[in-house]
Amino acid sequence: MTQSKKPSPTRTTRKANGEGSIYKYRGRYRWQLREQLGGQTKTVASGIEDTKTAARLALARAIADRDRGLLLVSTEEVNVGEWLNRWLRLRKPHIQATTYDQYDHRLRAYVPKQLKEMPLNKVKRAHILELELSLCDRISASTRKKVMEHLSAAFQEAVHQELLVRNPADRIKVTPTQQEKERPKQRKALSDDEMQRFLEAAEGDALYPLFYLLFSLGLRCGEALGLRWEDVDFANCEIRIRQANKLLKNKPVLGVPKTAASVRDIPASPDLLEILRAHRQRQDAQKADFGAAWVHRELVFTTGIGSLLDRHNVMRKIHRICAENGIERFGTHSGRHTVITNLLRAGHLPEVVMRVAGHTRTVTTMGYRTVMPEEIRAAQFSLRSHLALADAAD
Repeated sequence: MTQSKKPSPTRTTRKANGEGSIYKYRGRYRWQLREQLGGQTKTVASGIEDTKTAARLALARAIADRDRGLLLVSTEEVNVGEWLNRWLRLRKPHIQATTYDQYDHRLRAYVPKQLKEMPLNKVKRAHILELELSLCDRISASTRKKVMEHLSAAFQEAVHQELLVRNPADRIKVTPTQQEKERPKQRKALSDDEMQRFLEAAEGDALYPLFYLLFSLGLRCGEALGLRWEDVDFANCEIRIRQANKLLKNKPVLGVPKTAASVRDIPASPDLLEILRAHRQRQDAQKADFGAAWVHRELVFTTGIGSLLDRHNVMRKIHRICAENGIERFGTHSGRHTVITNLLRAGHLPEVVMRVAGHTRTVTTMGYRTVMPEEIRAAQFSLRSHLALADAAD
């Protein structure tokens, strides 16, 4: 006679990693949530409920507590890498997907494994200073500053949750290295002559309307590449910024503009609208040739088949035109610097230019102002003339 085996507990729900599990156990329902702690998978929350619904609710509450960082049993069991992952999870609902992707990339790429494996409460300021020093030969001062800001924010959250006494990354000062200081300064606004030379060289290129727009409105490149035809109001001579082309995992995607102030309406000049009309006619002919194969039918600027343009390819095209025509190379943001500089030189109020640029503070707008050589020459001061005028006034 074969002895029957004792039935094992029935598993009613099995979720993906990090989402917990619910099991039927002795007529009741057991739930548990497991996490990677200290390099091992450990149960951080569990319980038994009379009904499956109650078990699901309890599990949902535990997941919410975990996402808020409230299920850490001991900082001895949690290393820096695990805490950074938890901090990223806390930030994710509050930032754009592209911003989250940048945070995640910097922390993965530039925080070394040795530091990530350290217990959270063993990290000292010296470790963070050593990290900043080690990154000097790898990345720019601006990127190092971003990495330090992310680490400081993550450790500060641990302080707020009483997991750390102090923030080891607090107020780490990042300064350019001597080599960075000696490099030529990055090009910003173009002079009228430089801008004219570039536009003449680019005329006839498929991206010429994009270049003309960048030097006319001072849009961020992503704003220009996210522009739809419905956002171009030919009747009222206005262009509306409602979306942007961004990079997510190094691929272009459409999303919301950078800030609330970036959503704005900008007056468009007749010459710009004339160029956009001609561009639309050429694009309509391309659409007719491709038919249903055309990808984004509503966008103003696309690739030759209607797909999203990658800003890196726009930059490469600018550099190629510059190289072929003996023009000092510049980037897509130079159009923004140039327009803001020209508007301020023309006497427009900083608060007005701020609105056109989509900034939230005039100090940011003024930071885009480039003083041109001819402006400095015009400021020549003659002491003799000044004194003669003073004598005449007396």
